[in-house]
Amino acid sequence: MKGRRRAEGLKPRAGKAPRLWLQPAVPTPALEGGDRALCEQSLAGCFVWLAFGASLQRILHAERATRIFNITIAVFLAGSVFLVVR
Repeated sequence: MKGRRRAEGLKPRAGKAPRLWLQPAVPTPALEGGDRALCEQSLAGCFVWLAFGASLQRILHAERATRIFNITIAVFLAGSVFLVVR
């Protein structure tokens, strides 16, 4: 790293995920609390999807209903990809 100065208080972590590449030399409670909040939000989202899947299981017992659901989800997926690529 000729000509570049490393930020003070940060140390490089080669071979780790980009988020972990530059970590503060001393861990702070704010970072630890942020990680906990992210974990709690992720779990909340997982429980919503689990409930959604459990309710769909009752509706999608027929082959025709499953086919209609798959086509509908495919259209939504194609639409979202179109919006991202556009």
